[in-house]
Amino acid sequence: MIYPFVILSTMLMTVLVASAKDENVLTIGSWGNGAPELRISVPSGYAIERQKGPDFDVHYVGSKNPNDPTMGIYLGHHPNPFSSQKKGIEIKKEGDAILGQKVEWTSWQEKEDGGIIYHCETIVKEAFKGMGGSGAAYLMIHIFIKGPDQKQVNLLRTSAKSLRIVREQ
Repeated sequence: MIYPFVILSTMLMTVLVASAKDENVLTIGSWGNGAPELRISVPSGYAIERQKGPDFDVHYVGSKNPNDPTMGIYLGHHPNPFSSQKKGIEIKKEGDAILGQKVEWTSWQEKEDGGIIYHCETIVKEAFKGMGGSGAAYLMIHIFIKGPDQKQVNLLRTSAKSLRIVREQ
């Protein structure tokens, strides 16, 4: 009666290998001053690019397909929400949680190049509280997503919820 166990074990290992292969986990490098790295799970085919500012970093997550949505992840002390600059556009708000913190997603849509672009953004204010050195504990994370398809934008929004802090061992 060992055969069913062997078959079941082999099937389980095949599923685990397949899901590990499809998982695309990206690392968001440390802002510095003792701030930890972050990791995020995104759809396959997406990559990350870091742009350093004078006192902040922005990590852009996107694919090679221009029709896929994109995500930006700002790490700094002075996020500037795009929704606060919008006038005369219907804004929707929805509660959620990222990194164990309550957040509020702001969503809207705009006409652009003859189509509709869907946007959403949120700010995580106390993700690094009690961590790191000078200034790291007060870092904020501004996550902003846009794309031509609402379902795909929501998929990246779900990816944002996978954000996690990498603690040193």
